[in-house]
This record gives sequence, structure tokens and C-alpha cells, in this order.
Amino acid sequence: MQCAATGDRPPQFVWERDGVAVSSNTDPRYALGQIMTADNSVIAQLNITRVRVEDGGLYACIAKEGEHSASSENRLDVY
Repeated sequence: MQCAATGDRPPQFVWERDGVAVSSNTDPRYALGQIMTADNSVIAQLNITRVRVEDGGLYACIAKEGEHSASSENRLDVY
């Protein structure tokens, strides 16, 4: 999954599943990364290896810059 954000400074990204933060610290199958584009946008990526049924849920990418934040949500269904 991925989302993008722009701002005066590069934003900090947080990923959540069903309202709970996820990272490689919570599960080593989660890999988070960021790419800076030529137009100063930042693309945040969440990769899940060996996807399981319990990985399904509502994922949110939250971009934070100072007091401001924006989010994008996507549902992942695993059968």
C-alpha cells in the first residue's frame, strides 16, 4: 500500500490497521519505507510479506507535519 503527501517540511508517516499502529516493531512482516520524489512529495509505503487472513482490515496512512495531519484509508480483504 502507499500514500503520498507534500508540505513545507517532509511529513512523518504513521500506519494503522483498525485504529492500531503497525510497524516492523509490532510485526517483522511489515516493512515501511519512504521515497522522496522530484517535486518534493513523499510517498510512504507499507509492504506485508506472507499475508494472512488476520492482516485484513481498514488500513490508514496518516501524514503528520507539526500540528497538521491528513490521512487516507484503504480496506485490505484477505481470504
